[in-house]
Amino acid sequence: MSDFDTAFKRLLNMSPAEAGISAELMGFSTEHADTLHQFQSRSLGARQAPQRIEQFDHLMRTPGKDLVVTMAQEGVEVLPKSGWIVDARIAPGYSGKLETYRYEQGGISFREGSEDLAKSLAEYRSARLHASFVLEKSTVLEACYERADYPFKDKPPYERNGTDYLGFDFDSLETVDLTNGGRILSLPQPRETGNLLTNFDTEDLSSQVARDYAPSVAVNRITESPDELVAIAAHLGVCMGLSEEDSSRFVEATVQKIV
Repeated sequence: MSDFDTAFKRLLNMSPAEAGISAELMGFSTEHADTLHQFQSRSLGARQAPQRIEQFDHLMRTPGKDLVVTMAQEGVEVLPKSGWIVDARIAPGYSGKLETYRYEQGGISFREGSEDLAKSLAEYRSARLHASFVLEKSTVLEACYERADYPFKDKPPYERNGTDYLGFDFDSLETVDLTNGGRILSLPQPRETGNLLTNFDTEDLSSQVARDYAPSVAVNRITESPDELVAIAAHLGVCMGLSEEDSSRFVEATVQKIV
């Protein structure tokens, strides 16, 4: 085994934070070190399967309706004419990011029909819905939770990977410190979506492969109730491993800005 192989194997037995820092010291590029950190998060999750199973079970109980599943089963007619869509990427018990959209009547349209989505769910147990938001009829608020042991705290969010990525620099974001030593990075206020094209995913959260190895999973919810929107965000905060107090701070830094 080469010296590099030996060193890399040693990295895989470290915690995510230790591995990320060690990789930089060994001369890994910042991008590769960050990728290793994401891989380590996945490996750590596999070694902590009981906790992840609990968090996955909790994710499956997230309040509100799954936008993609509702479209597939009931059609676009049953969706709220105006309301909010939460598009989240969650690393259970570890970290996560939220994009919360608010749309007015006529502010959003969808490319796929119910039959297409139903077919994808039946065949793959997952589906992707492409959506178009309309200028001046929709806004979005983006935020992420950064763990206390994240090893690249000075790295701009727009240069990160996975659930720690936001398309902004620090000057454009507000920082909220948490009691666990982590922090929330969030836009100070919602921004106009413009004529945005995006997509929403749904995944099979009961899949054992996802529970053991997926670094993060997609979760979306649609609602017309401000109270339910707050409940969704608080629930997702707990799924990321936040305490009740820190989940409340997460809610204040995210969906309460766009209610």
